[in-house]
Amino acid sequence: MRILHFIYDHFENPWGGGGGANRVWQICRHLMEIGHDCTVLTGGYPGAVDGVRHGVRYRHMAGGNSFRSSTLRYMAGVQRFLLRHGREYDVVVECFSPFNPVFSRPLAGTTTIIQLQGYLPRSVLRHYGTMGWVALAIQRAYPLLFRYAIFQTPDLGSRWPCWNQQRYWVPNGVQHDLLELPETDGSYLLYLGRLSWLEKGFDVLVEAMKVVWARHPDVQLVIAGHGKDEARIKKALHEAGNGRVRFMGFVCGQQKEEAIKHSRALLLPTRAEGYPNCVLEAAACAKPVVGSDIPELAHLKREGIGLNTTTGDAHAFAAGILRLLENPDLSGRLAARGRHWASQQSWEQTAKRYERALFSAIRGVKSAEVGDEPNELMNGA
Repeated sequence: MRILHFIYDHFENPWGGGGGANRVWQICRHLMEIGHDCTVLTGGYPGAVDGVRHGVRYRHMAGGNSFRSSTLRYMAGVQRFLLRHGREYDVVVECFSPFNPVFSRPLAGTTTIIQLQGYLPRSVLRHYGTMGWVALAIQRAYPLLFRYAIFQTPDLGSRWPCWNQQRYWVPNGVQHDLLELPETDGSYLLYLGRLSWLEKGFDVLVEAMKVVWARHPDVQLVIAGHGKDEARIKKALHEAGNGRVRFMGFVCGQQKEEAIKHSRALLLPTRAEGYPNCVLEAAACAKPVVGSDIPELAHLKREGIGLNTTTGDAHAFAAGILRLLENPDLSGRLAARGRHWASQQSWEQTAKRYERALFSAIRGVKSAEVGDEPNELMNGA
């Protein structure tokens, strides 16, 4: 197959660098290894370079000096590319964001699929002012314009009514070399991901850590990632932490492995997620997770790999952290279950499920007609 993906985010994008970029890279990398041709269109940013990066062919749209200008140029650039070249591909996959819909279905001239990797709640979007209310309307209606949709989990898919849409469940995977890393007790708490103040719950994290430090003043916090709110987050945590916070910047490969390996637990006070790959990576390294209770993190409790706390409640989040710090037996049980759970996931399996979903959409057949197991691909209703 000739496959065209487009997603605004990219590893090196200073306004992004989130899990969606990693998912697209991992899937495309494995699809190319089994003989498919993949091109990824992504947003531009200062220093962006086209070409094969990390084993995947990337083409950046014209960039800008701000997130807003970069986003607008990305949308216009992708639309022009689809009009000129869309028919050259067997399938086009739009990785959806309510801030940059491309309207690929009428433009591509070929099979189009929308991939939904997260859901932004009203509590987050309303803080963007008028643009947030527009994005909320787009998020509700736009995905339903597509006949085919890929979701990471059924929990995420339940956010939208089906309306006879053919839906596929394709979860994330994990690199199995993480399972071979030796277990360590760790020396710090870790946040790993995009630095977005409200969306990722840094307001909650700052207040929760004040409670934790009041009882455990020696606990260290490490923040790995970058994003548009980095300056604000650094200021707030440095003021609260008084020398107990370290920022690593964006990490990948061995640096990310080392960051997880030497942590005590992963912290996710987020208000908006899809199926965060950092949870799988932490579980593979036998690290428990403290997260919010949004539907997309329900598997922390369901799989016995972490603790869910009330979304937006700093004291509840602090209580979850303290439970792990003060109960080594609980932490150990969650870590052991996490490693076992992660051992059943792989990016190779994810790529094969993704491949079957694309073939199913191209052929216009139901998932059951192409031999998919019920728990791998889900048919709408």
